[in-house]
Amino acid sequence: MKPIKSMNAFKTSYIADVKEKLGFKVRVSPRRKNSERKMKCPDFHARFISDAIKILQKECKPLTYKNIQETAFKLYQKTQQENKVNKYLNSIKVSKSLSKEDIKDILDSEVFELES
Repeated sequence: MKPIKSMNAFKTSYIADVKEKLGFKVRVSPRRKNSERKMKCPDFHARFISDAIKILQKECKPLTYKNIQETAFKLYQKTQQENKVNKYLNSIKVSKSLSKEDIKDILDSEVFELES
């Protein structure tokens, strides 16, 4: 799958599909010919969109399409950063002479703290 480079990758039709599945009332376009949606939201996008909706509800922010797009894109970017960090940490070879406590101390040190 291609990396997402813009919040516009979370299309409004995807957001409407997820909102409908979550039980929100969604306006039906007057141009729609069928009762079914033409574009279904892929599972990959649906996960970020539903998480974004939950976050916005907790923060008592309006569930506008733009707010949902921005929040979903931020969530996606955060997971991408975490994946890069995990990939890097998994590639580090640790000396067998270090104890588990020593390794834990190194990982807890300020050197490995991530900026949010």
